[in-house]
Amino acid sequence: MIWIAQVLSEVGDWSARVALTVLVFRKSGSAAEQALVFALSVVPWLGIGQYLSAIADRFNRRFVMVVCDLCRAGIFLSMVVPQPVGSLLALSFLAALFTPPFETTRSAIIPESVPEEVYPDAVSLSSATFQFTLLIGLFAGSALVLLGPRVALAINASSFAASALVLSFVRRRRGAERRDHHPTKARDGLLAVWRDPIVRWLGGMCILSAMCVAAAEHEATVFASTLLPDTKFGLGILYAVVPMGTLAAALVFGAKGRHRAVARRAALIAFLGAGFAACGFVISGLPTVSGIVGYFGLGVSLACTTVAGAVFGQRLPAVSRAAAFSILQGGLAISQGLGAALGGLLADSQGVRQACLYASVGALVISGIGMLYVPADHRGRFDLDAVSAASA
Repeated sequence: MIWIAQVLSEVGDWSARVALTVLVFRKSGSAAEQALVFALSVVPWLGIGQYLSAIADRFNRRFVMVVCDLCRAGIFLSMVVPQPVGSLLALSFLAALFTPPFETTRSAIIPESVPEEVYPDAVSLSSATFQFTLLIGLFAGSALVLLGPRVALAINASSFAASALVLSFVRRRRGAERRDHHPTKARDGLLAVWRDPIVRWLGGMCILSAMCVAAAEHEATVFASTLLPDTKFGLGILYAVVPMGTLAAALVFGAKGRHRAVARRAALIAFLGAGFAACGFVISGLPTVSGIVGYFGLGVSLACTTVAGAVFGQRLPAVSRAAAFSILQGGLAISQGLGAALGGLLADSQGVRQACLYASVGALVISGIGMLYVPADHRGRFDLDAVSAASA
């Protein structure tokens, strides 16, 4: 049920962004204003999202997800009514506020809904599904816009309502509900991450590596326009190969085993992907091949977060799991924003190919250090039921 709801909710989320972008651009004619649609979707992860996730963690998790989906359905449905661009952007930001508590709660409820032995597989499926829904959502949003952006927004609103309906049937394992009314704060999530050496190290490695990857990934538009001007659908190809690389790596590398070994495996994935990307960006005579190989490697490198997510879910205490996930996801969002800014500066000064190469080498160095050193772990794999019960 959680997986079905994820598909409905995330496809609706991405397609709604496309439809809203088109609607804003048609009304304003401003590229800057339409870009704000995507920018505003990231802002809640920069502080307020962690606060909202901590508040949401005090309530029944199924209830939180249903409320978030229903609120987003109502907000996007209200956008169907003709209104100024400023109002549309304000509603877009309001809808984005419900994304952090929904996503972190969904991450926290999965280990309470499946047996521990299949939890790593569940996390891998969830991550792969995100990449799949990203592709489908962008495509669906582009197709639905042909019916008119307002019609697309109405259809997308119905996808959130359908997700809420599916989530109402979610059942967790006995004893998981005892945590629901335990008060938690954003600080609890930060402490949960910091006090666990494996989570702290692995989270830091993923955040720094993702920052370097984002520096190259967000230069896809510049790469396509300057190096692939005659390649049809060049930008679409570059955007598509990134999630394809992540999906491929998620299928090849598992997330099971002792946590220290799995953490080293995550660093290995980031290292191999960054190395593959660097080899691609070195190619100078074949820009299309260079772009495909390079951006596919970036996608492989990002798959380290999939493996890391399985470790986080098993090690973080149930009472602060959602708040801790919000800290980790917020760190990823901030690092990717900084990486995108750094990539732009490098591209302006060194050229886009060199910028992508430097960013890949940076990810290669960080993940290489991560492979060489992993902190000692005296907990290994543990019984999730016991930890959840003790925390509750």
